[in-house]
Amino acid sequence: MDLHSYRSEINKIDAELAQLLIKRFNFVKKIANIKLCGNIPIENTDRENFVIKSISKIIPENHRKKKYIISCFFNIIEHSKKYQLSILKNERGE
Repeated sequence: MDLHSYRSEINKIDAELAQLLIKRFNFVKKIANIKLCGNIPIENTDRENFVIKSISKIIPENHRKKKYIISCFFNIIEHSKKYQLSILKNERGE
């Protein structure tokens, strides 16, 4: 394969990831609404730790890219919390 072929494959994977993130953020929105109605805090470190540990278990311990993949999930979690916060602020008229 050449550079163009590899980049084409990455573009396909990026499109799949984008669709999965859209799906994930749709659920994040539903969770934000439940938190709003139940007066539940956005941040839940137990849940965040569970997600990271679950992802970590999927990736073999000696996998060279493990720390980078875990870092991506930390970012997803952070952006999910920011999205939830924006939803709550919007609902409260802030």
